[in-house]
Amino acid sequence: MMMLIDAVLAELSLSIQQHYKPSSLEENVQMKADLCSIMRGSGEETVAWKYFTRDVVPFAAMFTVECTTVGSNTLFKAASLRGLSFYVFLFYSYVVATLLLLPLSFIFGRSRRLPPAKSPLFFKIFLLGLLGFMAQLAGCKGIEYSSPTLASAMTL
Repeated sequence: MMMLIDAVLAELSLSIQQHYKPSSLEENVQMKADLCSIMRGSGEETVAWKYFTRDVVPFAAMFTVECTTVGSNTLFKAASLRGLSFYVFLFYSYVVATLLLLPLSFIFGRSRRLPPAKSPLFFKIFLLGLLGFMAQLAGCKGIEYSSPTLASAMTL
């Protein structure tokens, strides 16, 4: 991981040097001081951290979600070949998701007040949950008839 960060910092310093052409000695000294503070991590939000949070974190999250989807599809196909019902598999997947996400809601609580709870909000939440359940149900039924490779390719 450190090698990746070092490579990103080196790339950023090269990019800054190419785009920032100093016209005087003072600007050259300032540029070198900026690069040193980037490499040191002076406690401020540096260019490397901005790059990391803007480009690397969303890519890593997307990669993790896709790997989880492929793993779940493969796991379901293996379980269904041994006789597991897709209703039971969906129940297990919802239980695992609840056990993983519920503690996170307590750890990373909201700092702002929640909007008032009204029936249209609950209806939208219910509709979204029902739609997600039906999509997962249809996906599991499709995997029973085909392969997890096809299901994973269709979700991309």
